[in-house]
Amino acid sequence: MRIARALFALSLAAAVSRAEDPSALPEGALRRLGSPDGAHGSDIVDAAFTPDGKTIVSLDDDGGVRAWDVPSLRRRFDIDLEEVGIFLSISPDGSLFAVAQRNGVFLFALPGGKPSGRLYGPPPDLVAGTFSPDGKRFAAADDEGGLHQWMVETRSYDQGQLELLNGQDILGVTWSGDRIVAWDDEGQVTVLAGANLAEILTIQTDANDTNGGALSPDGKRLALGTDEGGVRVWNLESGEEADPLVPESSELASGISWSRDGGRLAWTNYQAELCVWSVPDQKVVARSPVRSEGRPVFSPDGAWLLSGIEGCRLVVLRADGATRASASEGHDGAVRALEFDSTGRTLWSAGADGNLWIWDVATGASRRIVENGAPISHIGVIDKGARFLLCTPQGGFSLWDASSGKRLKSSDDRMGFLTGGTWAPGAGTMFAMGQNGHGELWDAGLAGPILSVDVAVHPGAQAAMSPDGRLLAITSSSSLKIFATRTGLGEEPLSAFCTDQLVLAFSPDGSTLASADAVGTVLLTELGGGQVSVGRSQGNLLHLAFAGPAWLVAAGDHLHFMDLTRKEEDIPTIALPSMASALSVSRDGRFVATGFRDGTILIWKAPATDSSDEPAPDAAGLWDILGGESGPVREAILSCAAAGPEAVRALAAGLATPVPVPEGVRDLLPRLTSEQAEERDATEAALREAGPEAEPALREALHEASAEMRGRLEAILAACELPPRNSSALLRRSRAIRALERCGSAEALAVLRKISQSSPYARERSEAEGASKRLAVR
Repeated sequence: MRIARALFALSLAAAVSRAEDPSALPEGALRRLGSPDGAHGSDIVDAAFTPDGKTIVSLDDDGGVRAWDVPSLRRRFDIDLEEVGIFLSISPDGSLFAVAQRNGVFLFALPGGKPSGRLYGPPPDLVAGTFSPDGKRFAAADDEGGLHQWMVETRSYDQGQLELLNGQDILGVTWSGDRIVAWDDEGQVTVLAGANLAEILTIQTDANDTNGGALSPDGKRLALGTDEGGVRVWNLESGEEADPLVPESSELASGISWSRDGGRLAWTNYQAELCVWSVPDQKVVARSPVRSEGRPVFSPDGAWLLSGIEGCRLVVLRADGATRASASEGHDGAVRALEFDSTGRTLWSAGADGNLWIWDVATGASRRIVENGAPISHIGVIDKGARFLLCTPQGGFSLWDASSGKRLKSSDDRMGFLTGGTWAPGAGTMFAMGQNGHGELWDAGLAGPILSVDVAVHPGAQAAMSPDGRLLAITSSSSLKIFATRTGLGEEPLSAFCTDQLVLAFSPDGSTLASADAVGTVLLTELGGGQVSVGRSQGNLLHLAFAGPAWLVAAGDHLHFMDLTRKEEDIPTIALPSMASALSVSRDGRFVATGFRDGTILIWKAPATDSSDEPAPDAAGLWDILGGESGPVREAILSCAAAGPEAVRALAAGLATPVPVPEGVRDLLPRLTSEQAEERDATEAALREAGPEAEPALREALHEASAEMRGRLEAILAACELPPRNSSALLRRSRAIRALERCGSAEALAVLRKISQSSPYARERSEAEGASKRLAVR
């Protein structure tokens, strides 16, 4: 046993970091935006002040322990136990703190955090516990209502009662003198003799759905908060209920804390605000300006309030006014949205704390524009940063002026809780979709909705829009449906061969859609061809974005740069500090930004594609390859980065060859003016069946069409907004435009500009224009 304990102590010692610099960047990162002070990589499950009030120790659900200075929240030390954290407690003399995990309770010495043994003995599944007032004993309840006690000095198990608390879900354990007090979620309070764990008193409070408890400073009364509101108090000597500290009509949501002088309570309400209640005045005397989560904690002297438990970042506030004790740039909650401006030099970030920041990528200089608004889910930047569009997690849209920080226009929450949302920078439009299957497309210029979409409800439904805003993709289970945003028309669902797709991303030219499923399988779908090619498989992927045509960036707990020009089995990955909550790539593909739940942002440089060793495509056979299978086509297009003038000339010659109008189309057109409605309907159906290759003839007929005929022709032409799935000839031409953009030469740019002005196909003109613009600024 002695050897086992020694080995265990050595393993704990290895987990303690060696004076890690919290400002140090992960390998490969260029810059951190936002302060790391008080930040954990995952949810903080518990935190406490040391008795002198100068240090805070916090525990996250991944077993990460941090110690922080008060009030600056500068990090003192880290311990990474790599196991689920449950709760922590600090001894009354401040010499030890205990961390409970699934495999036991571990002790650490303060102030340095060195391992100091383990409380051995049953059981493993503890839910709440604390040191006795003299620090000699440690009491804890398990998840089946048992209560247990250890002797701290010897680290030995003393005794336990397995079903003493009737199997209830225990919410809290504390000491009242030499007695133990426990309470459960049904409002039952049990008082026990600490020496032998004998039950002294049971109080049936009838305070069902309790959500927090606090012991009075004299240790004689227990206050419980309930979901009905208010704070009720029971005398632990008699079991009688005393006058409530807070009336039932008052707000109360999560946890309560009682100041040592007994004059104040603190809690977090349903609006995620920290509130301070004056007991003598019977009113709320302060509300925090930051979005708080979980229960607050008073410092021993009552000067400070700690907020942020159940989030990823701690915040210290002055208890007298619930104001920030120290100002630090960046988000208090999770970063939910990131967006580079058109130059790639400025990054916009929005978060769950309702704040919006602007960052200089090169220097890290920052400016907060929106403060303490509603939580933000998505952001879009328009007019070169002069205005921006925000969307809340409930689907409410708002348009803002960047220079003044004033809201110009806003909507009600429209979709319920969002399952997905997407921004198209080239069009200034944002789409959001709710759990009810209803989605809306908002135009920032019009400050209003321009399209409504209703799809079959699926809990994992996601959405993505092409950068130019012309196409909208929505997943549902293993299918994928594409909509043309200007017409609202959708095509038959594509089978994506990918179960429960979690995230989508369009390529810059809108021709390809990347998707990832729950196990990290990445797929590339060429929309025009309707074919799917399997990409690499990586785990824990929550975000996807293209960095130019040749790189796909994926983020979860790692950052992956997938080179689409090569067939690599093993993809180099970068370990992220924690799971990424947001991802964005600059429009030129040079920079990548990852946001995290602790409110920080990391900037990375996207790798450059090395095309020097790529074989140049065979110019003579390039046009033929573009008419084939999606996989070889993608490889051929990407290899065009090494193409010379011969390839450009071959592509130009193919595009100059007109596609014949389907036979019989021009003969059908006069029948649209038939006096028989049945014949007009049948003719319209036949023209639709002719497909997008009939577009030139249909547009010619528009010039002299009657009102009814024009309406029918425009309805048929609207389908041409969708990718040319049913025309191999137009699909080949669309691929040729992508190949010209990849060629990247002045000759290729000239060909693209000519097509954008003279092509008989509207979609082809638009594709060529977009490729010309991207190529011109490359």
